[in-house]
Amino acid sequence: MLDRFVDELALQHCRAVGQLKIRITRCLGYTSTDHAEFADWLADELSRGNTGDALFACGQCFRKPAHVAILAERFLRALSRQHVGNRQAWLKPLAAILCYRSDATKEIGSDRCLDITKTCLQQVIHELHRGNAQYIFRYAALVIVFMLRRRAYDNGFLDPDSELAGRIKDTFRRAIEAHRSGQLRVIGGAVDLPRALQQMIDYIDRRGMGSILLATADD
Repeated sequence: MLDRFVDELALQHCRAVGQLKIRITRCLGYTSTDHAEFADWLADELSRGNTGDALFACGQCFRKPAHVAILAERFLRALSRQHVGNRQAWLKPLAAILCYRSDATKEIGSDRCLDITKTCLQQVIHELHRGNAQYIFRYAALVIVFMLRRRAYDNGFLDPDSELAGRIKDTFRRAIEAHRSGQLRVIGGAVDLPRALQQMIDYIDRRGMGSILLATADD
């Protein structure tokens, strides 16, 4: 019954306009629908620079690596601006895709993956300076660690001894110390932030184990 409901929504989405289209877009996003035409429409919206509710749905519904590559390029373009309206709105869908799609980085070149990693490190550092380890910090850190999926296509991606890997690990270690000294505001919930960040460091060093703890934090 749910599948029929989603199929009907997808058909209505093709014909809808205005506020109705926006509402259906969000509804389909919440269902994480695997509807090819809807995903293609989302990709077209991104390519044209139309984000809004489409951006939220991308994080739930994109499955094709080619679609993810479009999101990655738009992400870099948006966060390269000096004044970004809502950084969380861009970080959250990219983090979700990287978490849930093992082939998410297949069509994003290693250089672009490094650009995304550097951009997210800047976000983590910015939030650390503010004493804030809440949603922007969380999503940016998740993008960094799940970007390591690129190693499936480029084994040398983010070498543990590289300068960038060193900066990331040093930043995470500073965050661990800031948390222990009570200098970080964190998301409520049961996640042990120092343990989660150490796990991320371990994954960068190619010795991580288990599910990424920060990915289970309360939303």
